[in-house]
Amino acid sequence: MPHYTLYGFNNSASTSIHWILAELAPLGATYDIVDINLRAGEQKADSYLALNAKGRVPTLKFGDKPVTETGAIAALLAEAYPDAKLAVTPAEGFDAHAFYLETLVYVLNSHLPVMRDWMYAGKDGAEEHAHGVRLFTLPRLKANFAFFDKQLGKTAFIAGDRPTIADFIFAPTCTWAKGLDVIAARYPNLKAYLARMRARDSWKAVLAREGVDPQLADWEKPYLEL
Repeated sequence: MPHYTLYGFNNSASTSIHWILAELAPLGATYDIVDINLRAGEQKADSYLALNAKGRVPTLKFGDKPVTETGAIAALLAEAYPDAKLAVTPAEGFDAHAFYLETLVYVLNSHLPVMRDWMYAGKDGAEEHAHGVRLFTLPRLKANFAFFDKQLGKTAFIAGDRPTIADFIFAPTCTWAKGLDVIAARYPNLKAYLARMRARDSWKAVLAREGVDPQLADWEKPYLEL
């Protein structure tokens, strides 16, 4: 297997890939992490754009080959380590495979964009419009959490009875801001699920490296009353 180099930033989209790599470490995955300080704009530096022309994290080098996009990176890692069973394969039956794919695509296409709108409302657009963006986003955020809470009343993990890359992409989003964690904790099945995920040794390894400990931001407080 190649050695991996992860380019990312603490408590961001790259945390999902860090977590998957930590999960795969007992199976022999080796990796280094190169910090790309998003607050300092390092993702727009020419040296980084040469790796990822989109100017975003994560980027993962598979040996010398850089790959971008969280879903693509995660899927390639799951394929590289089939014994980890981080993906549901066609061999496990059509229903299980289809449900896994539906869930993964929902996380990538429906959940992550809502998270980004919430977190970057004042950065992707004008700050004076951020409040309106978040008011629009909040019902969608709650609807997503309610959807997963209902599913987690039936299965231990969001795509079935074992953790898959869908879980390692979804679960860290609740650490992106303290307010997200507070809202998620209002859904009992989701709260219990996050506790299970965070009890994993691989998450503890991520915490040791990234020090994820989000503080409640002033801008979040009014939305927690809605």
